[in-house]
This record gives sequence, C-alpha cells and structure tokens, in this order.
Amino acid sequence: MEKIPERRRHERFACGSTLEWSYFNQAEVHHARMCNFSHAGIGFESPKKLLPGATIVVRLEGYRVECTAQCRDQGDCPWPRSIAVGEVKWCQYAHSGAPSFESGLRFHLPV
Repeated sequence: MEKIPERRRHERFACGSTLEWSYFNQAEVHHARMCNFSHAGIGFESPKKLLPGATIVVRLEGYRVECTAQCRDQGDCPWPRSIAVGEVKWCQYAHSGAPSFESGLRFHLPV
C-alpha cells in the first residue's frame, strides 16, 4: 500500500501513550498506542482497521506517566486532554512487524 503524503498543518509531538478508542455511540472498546499528537489531532496504531470518515472517541490511559513529548515539565504539555472526539482521516496497514494499522484522527472541536 502506498504511503499517505505529508499534509500536516500543526507541529507534532512524539508520544507512546496507550489509549482506548470506540466508534461514537458504540460500546465495543479497542486498545491502541498513540504515535504522535498535535493541537488538531493524533496519529495512533491499532490492531483493528478503522473506517475513514467515521467518528470515534479516544481516551488516553496513563498519559502523564508515559508521554514522551519532551515537554519541559508536565504543566507545559501542549495537549493535556484525556478524552477527545474526532474523524478518522486515514487508515493504512502498519509495516511494524505485528499485524496492525496506523490511523490519523482530526479532532471535531477546535482547540
């Protein structure tokens, strides 16, 4: 599969926090790992393939403990939210060894 071209408008910060996601108004929850984040969205890797255009809810697990954004201190973190709703902009097979998918999420609400 062809790699998606870079179209980011906001600075990204690396972060390996774990998260849970679910399709909006659905009870089934899936686990994933965040790869990066910005004020406008996140990139994450999940064993489940997501549907581009779908609205999902994400909840970070242990964000403050695992964040690797290299902020000066936790109070300076550029994205302190622990829950967000957004649109899946893309999903592609991750070539990381384990069967998984990389996805990009754009937040619905402005920050």
